[in-house]
Amino acid sequence: MARKYLVSYDLNELERRLRTIIDVDKEDNLNTHLRQIIFFKDEGLVSGTIKRGNFRIWTHEQGRTGATGIFYPIIIGQARLIGRGLEIK
Repeated sequence: MARKYLVSYDLNELERRLRTIIDVDKEDNLNTHLRQIIFFKDEGLVSGTIKRGNFRIWTHEQGRTGATGIFYPIIIGQARLIGRGLEIK
């Protein structure tokens, strides 16, 4: 279910804002997610990656107070330059 958002800033500003959200810069691959689930790596922190206008963000919490367990959402976004800003999908 992709939604589109229009913002009035450029790719550099988007990356700067995303960097303030992401606590741990991690690659979105099977190895990273297995380490988070099995070894509780970076638990409770916002992980993510940013590459050329594309980004992925997720957080993982496990245990008694954990909200996500082994299933957690990964937010995938793509930014595209338009007239006077960006379209984020």
